[in-house]
Amino acid sequence: MIRQANMDDGPAIGKLLTQLGYQTSPEIIESMLDDNRQTTMVFDSEDGLLGLIALIIFPYFPTGEQICRITALVTEKDKRGKGIGSTLIEVARNHAKKHGCQLLEVTTSLSRYQAQEFYAKQGFEKRSLRYTLEV
Repeated sequence: MIRQANMDDGPAIGKLLTQLGYQTSPEIIESMLDDNRQTTMVFDSEDGLLGLIALIIFPYFPTGEQICRITALVTEKDKRGKGIGSTLIEVARNHAKKHGCQLLEVTTSLSRYQAQEFYAKQGFEKRSLRYTLEV
């Protein structure tokens, strides 16, 4: 079942994020779940939380378009390849459409080859590079 994440999901969300290499504190998870600019949905089953997707919507200045960005997507390691990620992408598409977005985008590390392959299979296209600068 797909549902909105809640504060009780914090420990399970932390465990999922660890599988992506993030050591996210409970305080940060709580802050993100409490942030009304973001939407976090989880794939909940009798086995617990098996996946999550976090989304943020923002305007793209040059065109005025609304963009929905996937800021986190993870499926429980031993449940990958069973359609959970695809289901969460579909949830993101519907969320983006519902909020008038023209584009759904995702960023991923250059070293996450399996993620890049997954996104390509979902229909995402490489369109730009992302540069970062720590401040």
